[in-house]
Amino acid sequence: PDNENIVYLGMMGLVLKSVDKGKSWNPVLKNENGFMYWRIALNPFDTNELLVTGERIFHTHDGGSTWHTFDLIYESKSCYALDVDWTNRILYVSTSSPNYSVYKRRF
Repeated sequence: PDNENIVYLGMMGLVLKSVDKGKSWNPVLKNENGFMYWRIALNPFDTNELLVTGERIFHTHDGGSTWHTFDLIYESKSCYALDVDWTNRILYVSTSSPNYSVYKRRF
């Protein structure tokens, strides 16, 4: 990553961000319903951009100040595993439905 001081941590209904190598933390993504965030993918070329999986896919370009979401082709219960090709802007995500599928999507 371009800034080794920035660290993200996902747990239950929170994604936390540290700008001081983990000495202090602030929430950047909260879910009032408490569902889990499964995976965080940090752009190795830009620590302000990351993707987070949960009930859908969350995407930020500004280090978590603002987020937008996108769904896959089919409505899914949860998005679990995540792999990102940052150079070609392609993500691969596994879901719990239908039938535990793996999807490829440009973003």
